[in-house]
Amino acid sequence: MLEKFAERVGPDLEKLEQAISCGQQEEAVRAAHTLKGAAANLSAGSVRQAASDVERACRAGQFEEAGRLLVCLREAAGRCVGRGAGGQGAGRGEQ
Repeated sequence: MLEKFAERVGPDLEKLEQAISCGQQEEAVRAAHTLKGAAANLSAGSVRQAASDVERACRAGQFEEAGRLLVCLREAAGRCVGRGAGGQGAGRGEQ
């Protein structure tokens, strides 16, 4: 499951960034929601929370804020994927 997340997270983050930068609210909300769901499936709490924060900002049309929050989401996703690649896993209890 982590391998699939690791393969998809980069393109999904790019899609989200593009939607935010173009002010495409529906697409941005959908992309953030997808990332939130994938993170929840992995019990990756920090990624799920960061994606939720981005989703909330997008729903409110606050794209500048969403862009700032996207940085946090990228960092959380990178830690999640990096920990999994290092053999420590990103599963249960990941903060």
